[in-house]
Amino acid sequence: MELFPKIFPSVLLLLMATIGLSAFARGRFGHHVWALLIFLNLIAFGLYVSANAFTGRGIDESVIVHLRLGLGGAAFGDYAGMMIWGAIYILFSIGISLLIWDILGGQRLETSRKLARWVPLSSDNRPYKLLKRAWMWRGLAIGGLLAATLINPFTRDISALVSPQGSDADALEGLAFFKPLQEIPEFQGKNLVYIYAEGVERTFFDEERFPGLMPRLSRLERSSLHFTNIKQVYSTGFTIGGIVASHCGVPMFAPSERNSMDQYDRFMDGTFCLGRILHQNGYRSRFIGGANIKFSGKDKFFRTQKFEAALGHQELLRSGRIEHVNFSRWGAPDDVLLDEALVEYNDLVATGDPFALFVLTLGTHPPQGNPVPTCEDIIYETGESPMLNALACTDVLVDRFIKKIQSLPGAENTLIVLGSDHLMMPNPTTRLLRDMPRRNMLMIIDPTKPAPREIRRSGSPLDITPTLMTYMGTPLSEFGFGRNLLDESHKTFVQAFGSRTRDVLQRIEPSVQPVLWAFPRLDKGLVVDIDAGMLRAGEREMALPVLLKLTSNGQIADIEFDSPFYTRRRDHFLRSMAPGENILWVVPCARLARWVPEYKGKDGARAGKGYDGPVCLASGIVADPVEESRFRIEPLEQGQHIDVSDY
Repeated sequence: MELFPKIFPSVLLLLMATIGLSAFARGRFGHHVWALLIFLNLIAFGLYVSANAFTGRGIDESVIVHLRLGLGGAAFGDYAGMMIWGAIYILFSIGISLLIWDILGGQRLETSRKLARWVPLSSDNRPYKLLKRAWMWRGLAIGGLLAATLINPFTRDISALVSPQGSDADALEGLAFFKPLQEIPEFQGKNLVYIYAEGVERTFFDEERFPGLMPRLSRLERSSLHFTNIKQVYSTGFTIGGIVASHCGVPMFAPSERNSMDQYDRFMDGTFCLGRILHQNGYRSRFIGGANIKFSGKDKFFRTQKFEAALGHQELLRSGRIEHVNFSRWGAPDDVLLDEALVEYNDLVATGDPFALFVLTLGTHPPQGNPVPTCEDIIYETGESPMLNALACTDVLVDRFIKKIQSLPGAENTLIVLGSDHLMMPNPTTRLLRDMPRRNMLMIIDPTKPAPREIRRSGSPLDITPTLMTYMGTPLSEFGFGRNLLDESHKTFVQAFGSRTRDVLQRIEPSVQPVLWAFPRLDKGLVVDIDAGMLRAGEREMALPVLLKLTSNGQIADIEFDSPFYTRRRDHFLRSMAPGENILWVVPCARLARWVPEYKGKDGARAGKGYDGPVCLASGIVADPVEESRFRIEPLEQGQHIDVSDY
C-alpha cells in the first residue's frame, strides 16, 4: 500500500486525460498516438514497481549500476513469481492500450461499443455537451497526459538520476573533500579477516523489536571496538557498492554512461584501495563468497586490487572439496562457505606471510534468505518469517566461525572485522524496520585489546579503510571521501554535508569518474590484435570496436566501446562526438562503409555487410557540424603497431 500514493495521482490524471480525449482523437492518427502513450505510461509504472521491489527506493543508482555491470550470476529463479506477474502485467498493458485504441479509433469490438455508451469517448457521446469548444478538450487531454507523465514515479526517478539536486557551491565543496591517496603508505600490521555479513544491519540487534534474534553477535559487539552510527550513503546500498566504499573510500561511481562495465579490462584502476595497500606491503589477499564471483564485477575488482585469489561458488565446486553439497540458486550455503574460509585461513597462515582474508556470507540474501541445511532446526519465534530464521542462523554460524578463527594458530596476530555489506534490501521483513534508525554493523575484534569501546561518531562505509589502517598502526586521516573515525579532528562526509550527502555525491560523480576509471596510457602506442578482438596499450586491453578520444598531448580523454544503442546508427555515432575532438576509431571496415560515406573499402571496392571484414582505423578531427567530418581511413593488419603521435 505504500506505493499507492506515489502511483495513484499519475494513474488518475491518465484516466481523466483519456476520458477527455474525444476531440483530439478525431484526427487521422490521434488514436494511434494516444494508445501508444498509454502503453508507455503503463510500462513505466511496471518498471518502477519492479525496481522498488528490489531497492525500496524505486529506480535508484543501484538499478543503473547493476544493469551496466551485467546480471550474469543472479538467481532469477528466486524472483520467478515476480517475473510471472510482470509478464501478466505486460499483457494487461497491451490489452488496455488496444482497447483504448479501438474505443477511440472505430469501436470494432463489442466491448468497446459497450464502454463507449457510458464513457464519454465515442462520437455519439461527445463531451462537447459539457464543454462546447473542442480545443478545450484537446488542451485538457494533452495537459493531463503531460502531467501524468511528469508525475509518473518512473519519470521522477529517472529525472533525479540524470539531473541531481544541489548547487555548484555544493559540488565544489564536495570535490574539495575528495582526497585520493597519492602514494601507498608503508606498514606492517596484523593479519586481517574481514567478514561481510550480507544485509545484516545493526538494526537487528534491537532487543525491543527483535528480542533474542541475534544474541551472539550482539554480545560480540559489546565486547569489541564497535561503531554504532554507520549510515548508508549514495551508491553504497548494494554488495559491490558496499565493498568498493569500504575498500576505496569512494561510492560505486560507474564509468562513462555509454559503456557497460564488463567492457573494461580493469575495475576502478585509477584509485589505490585497501587491496593494493596490502599487496604493496607484502600481504597476500584472498576473497571468498558463496555467490557467482562474476556477478556485479567482483572478480575484476579484486583482480585489479591485486588479490591473489577471488573465489565464488564455481571456484568452490572446481576445488573438488564440496562436490556433494546442494547449492541454492544464489550459490553455496553459509555453513559450507565458512568451512571453506577456514581452509583458506589455515593455508594463508601456513605461508608465513602477512595476509588478509575477506569473506562474504549469503544466508540472508533477499527475498527469503539462502537456505542452510544445518540450520533447519534454528527458527525465530514462530518460524513464520524465513528471513528472520536466516538471520538467527547467521548469528550462530558467524559466531561459530569467529570462535574457530580465534582458536587456530595465528589468531593472536589476527584482527577480525565484522560488518554489513549494506543495509538489508527490501523483503517481507524490512517492513518491521520502517520507523527505526537503520545503521550498518561494524566491529573490530582485536585479541590484544579486549576492552570494549563504542564509537558513536556519524560515518559511512567510506570511512572504513582509513579507520582500519589507522587502527592497524598506519595513521590515515583522509582517504578518498573517507575519514578516520577514530580522529575527531576531521569531519566525515556525512558530518560535513548532513542531509545534502546524497545530492552532493550524485552531483560530483561525473567529475570523479575519470579519476577512478583510469584510462590506458599511450606512451608506447597501440597494438591491434585482430584475432583476439583487442586493442592493446601496454598491459591494458580494450575490446574492439572501440572509439578513443584523444587529449592535446596524445593521451586518452574518453573511451566508447561498441554499443547496439549508440554505434549501429550513424547519427548515434556522430552524436557521441563534439566538434574539435581528435578521435581514433578501430572498427571492422564493413562498419565504416555504412557510417563514413567516403570509405569504399580496399582497392576502391565497397566493403561488404557484416562484421567479418578487415579491421580499419578511422582518425581525424571532428568538424563543426559533426556531420561534415571527414576521416582518414587505414586498413589494419594483425599485430600492427599504431604510433599515436602520428595522429
